[in-house]
Amino acid sequence: MEVSDISVERIHADKGGLGIPTSFLYWHWAMVLIYGGLFAAIFFATTPLGSAFPYLTLLHKLVVWFNAWESLGLGVIHGPLHGKMAPPFQDWWYRLTPGTMKYNAPFMAFLPMRRNHADVLVEGVLTYIFTVRILIAPEVTRD
Repeated sequence: MEVSDISVERIHADKGGLGIPTSFLYWHWAMVLIYGGLFAAIFFATTPLGSAFPYLTLLHKLVVWFNAWESLGLGVIHGPLHGKMAPPFQDWWYRLTPGTMKYNAPFMAFLPMRRNHADVLVEGVLTYIFTVRILIAPEVTRD
């Protein structure tokens, strides 16, 4: 805990630290609340609650929601705490633009390191279509 306290003090130090304003922390935690609030609203609006709470459906939809949140540029590695000051919702544009850089898995080194139309279709269009389909479904199934 002492190491964490020293790190936080260093980040917020006016002289010599990163000097991250408190407003950035408020922005970060507001995004966390928005994330949870929007997920709860979507979950309870689309999932029927029977006699037993649908924990497995909650988990499935939460995993899909997390992926959607990150791919829209609203997640953990975005925002002022990570030095990304551009407005939110920039990742979707990047994913839908042919020619942008991408990282291939090591076993796919033969593929180009630039996004092509097939990448845009799979990582962009199909990802968001399936995401919406899963989130609005009453239950997540293989069908």
